[in-house]
Amino acid sequence: MKIWIINHYGEVPPKGNYLRHFRFSKELRKMGHDVEMFLASTVHNSSYNHSKDSRPFKKVVIEGVPITFIKCRNYKGNGKDRVLNILDYFFGVLKHTKSLSPPDIVYSSSPHPLNWLAAAIIAKRSGAKHVAETRDLWPETFVALGRVGRKHPLSEVLYRVERFIYERADALIFTFPGFASYLEEMNIIPRGRTYYINNGIDLEEFDRETLEYPCLDEPMNSDKFKVVYTGALGLVNGMQVLIDAARLLKDEKEIEFILYGDGNERKELESEADGLQVHFMGRVEKKLIPGILDKADLLLLLTRKTQMHYKLGMSLNKLFEYLASGTPILSNVETRYDIVKDSGAGETIEGENAGKLADTILKFKDMDQVELSLFGERARREAESYDFTHLTKQLLEIFQEVLFIEN
Repeated sequence: MKIWIINHYGEVPPKGNYLRHFRFSKELRKMGHDVEMFLASTVHNSSYNHSKDSRPFKKVVIEGVPITFIKCRNYKGNGKDRVLNILDYFFGVLKHTKSLSPPDIVYSSSPHPLNWLAAAIIAKRSGAKHVAETRDLWPETFVALGRVGRKHPLSEVLYRVERFIYERADALIFTFPGFASYLEEMNIIPRGRTYYINNGIDLEEFDRETLEYPCLDEPMNSDKFKVVYTGALGLVNGMQVLIDAARLLKDEKEIEFILYGDGNERKELESEADGLQVHFMGRVEKKLIPGILDKADLLLLLTRKTQMHYKLGMSLNKLFEYLASGTPILSNVETRYDIVKDSGAGETIEGENAGKLADTILKFKDMDQVELSLFGERARREAESYDFTHLTKQLLEIFQEVLFIEN
């Protein structure tokens, strides 16, 4: 089977952190399928660009996976340059794939709907089947957070593109379990079948990197109770409640907050955390994350509280790394599909409640080692359900069903 993966924000080792589709590609190629990825040359939340010259695309092979990087301009933040970066990819991937031998499956992944639209055009002109995946809801996420109105012209355009894809794709994949309620609420009846495949983890790789890259950072090697967060740093990621909780715990000198990641609001957060036991360690390579999590005592899974999370469930990438590490998790992601709570991997508290967050951190700090170990064991056991070898088999079954049903 010949498969093209169209993903503007897809990433690859060693610079990339979001490796879902790269891992799918590796596993599918092991099974004998012809898979190629088409990605933007830029790396989100980074100044790195794979394209170093004026060529419109760059072809490489990474760990056996053919990759085509579509040249896109760098951007910072969410202004005009990011919009132009999106358009660079949209027109670039359409132009580049036009002269190539057609695939059987075009597999596209959001967040932004123009990525789907490019894939839909490619699939139609090549006679391939289009499998559209939703990892994040644009513009619904921004509407839910109050960043843009539902009736804003940009919102209306994105909603129209979303509806167009959902009603025309040969199959839909969602990374969150509550997708049916969203489709019902939006009065969308998909043309193709709908499926759920959450994000996941390569356990073999994770365990190897834990041993190969032990964390040597000073804060991670102290005898204090280490509360660790990894990922984007911003208000949407729940950082304000973390800083507020750290302030409430400022007299608890045995507790330290250690944050790995970067974001547009990092400087403001660092200023707010001045004088507190909070360490900002910056963005690190993906391969270093397992060694960091291995030395943590408690992992924080945080986000802003929205009805959308409650209804749809969680598909945060870091969750599966957290589970694989076998470290207790403290979450404030309130949802009816609560992997942390349901698996017994940790506890979930009320979102954006700094007092409750501080109290629960103290509770874990004072917990006996046996109880802490049980949380960790249940976390690791849950991670096995989300190993990429298992998830890729599910994905392949979807591709096979689409080809069989339509043909």
